[in-house]
Amino acid sequence: MWICTKDHEQEESGGTSRVDHASPNYIKEVFDKYVKYEEVKKWLTKDDDGNKIHEGLFAYHKDDTEFGPLDDLSQPDCGATEIYLWSEEDDDWEVV
Repeated sequence: MWICTKDHEQEESGGTSRVDHASPNYIKEVFDKYVKYEEVKKWLTKDDDGNKIHEGLFAYHKDDTEFGPLDDLSQPDCGATEIYLWSEEDDDWEVV
């Protein structure tokens, strides 16, 4: 389950923001528990040119995969082609 917290694409173009857009199975109360117990990961999507598209938070819930934000939001919305997860260990984004 995931939620978008930053929309780089629309901030630049002035279009309709996707902030707070969430996965079809998003349930705020359930997601908040993942956040409380620090079981979420930050995600970032980019296009072919390396431009940032969307950022948000992801939690493994049931059959979710890391590709949900890319497949459900960023690719159909803006043509994003890559998704990254934040690595606390490396203090950097890692491509999935």
